[in-house]
Amino acid sequence: MTPPPTPITANDVKARLVGLDPWLTTAANLPTPYTDDTIAAAIPNIIRRFERESQFRVNQVQFVTNADGTYDGANGLDITGSMFTYREDPYPFWMMDAQEFFRITLRNRPVQQIQRMRLMWGPGSNIFVIDNSWIHLDMRAGRTWLIPITGSSIVNASAIAWSQLWSFMGYKAYVPNILCIDYVAGLPVNWWDANANPEWSDLWRALAEYVAAGILDDLCETFDPGLTGKSFNADGVNLSLQYDKLVRRRQELRASANSFMQTLKDTEEPVSMVVV
Repeated sequence: MTPPPTPITANDVKARLVGLDPWLTTAANLPTPYTDDTIAAAIPNIIRRFERESQFRVNQVQFVTNADGTYDGANGLDITGSMFTYREDPYPFWMMDAQEFFRITLRNRPVQQIQRMRLMWGPGSNIFVIDNSWIHLDMRAGRTWLIPITGSSIVNASAIAWSQLWSFMGYKAYVPNILCIDYVAGLPVNWWDANANPEWSDLWRALAEYVAAGILDDLCETFDPGLTGKSFNADGVNLSLQYDKLVRRRQELRASANSFMQTLKDTEEPVSMVVV
């Protein structure tokens, strides 16, 4: 599997480190050089850390419960050989969620498509395959609802469908690890192209700031952390670097990125309203 192209490059990082050129130049000439290639190699790991902290997938990933090699791309998204596949644990059934049209919040978002949803006791033991037409999806928040309406039949189809689902659950308020969902989460391909799709331009900026702060973490460790300055002699020229400037820039970048990440969580999380 070929890793997806990275939305952030070494040049994007360096564009956010204006004024720190002496540090970058000196780092590139150390006995263990910290070069553009080093920055590029570190970017994917820092992006993954961003995904974990923001609970928002940047790169598209396929999540499956039972990796049997067959998945239904009902929504027309061609994923053949184009992304990594990870196994995910089944979801539990809660009676309280069923009262709200069987609401499920997926563990990864944004969701590009749900390929298949099944009730299963375990691998190879299907209880019920949920019709794709029942699935209603909030892609950005990763929430789904099951509304069992097929074609033009509304009342009877819904009543029969819910009766079947409820009986399969054994009329229990909670059933662990029974709902198996195969889905694709992550941003659209080439989402960072602001000319083609400006929707995610603010996310790209925050991600670039987050990555740049991560690179400065490495540089802080490279140059004896805790020093207020560092002096070097290169080709007979003495160079003095101010450590506090590097630290200040790192703090500014991280604060800006973290502020956006919190806004992203607040925007995509469901809103709870209580009437007193």
